[in-house]
Amino acid sequence: MLYLAIFFFILAVFMLLQAARQRKATGLPGGQIIYTDTRNWGPVEKPLYDPSVDLAGKPDFIVRQGEMVIPVEVKSTRVSQAPYDSHIFQLAAYCRLV
Repeated sequence: MLYLAIFFFILAVFMLLQAARQRKATGLPGGQIIYTDTRNWGPVEKPLYDPSVDLAGKPDFIVRQGEMVIPVEVKSTRVSQAPYDSHIFQLAAYCRLV
């Protein structure tokens, strides 16, 4: 019985380490994912909307770190030396929405 408990403890530690490696590989900031626009993580949410400026958008993820919420937009294009202006404006709009 003791061997079984030790086995499951070692398995749990291994799984935690593997999950941490996979999380780091995604490039997402640490924290809790509270919104997603990808079907891989769950059902697709409705767009965020700010009626005061008539702005709507759907970031790929919103991550909560303590009191902060961080919009995350994942781009599938090749990484350039600097972000494109359009990507910066898109992220600024998401910051406004959250």
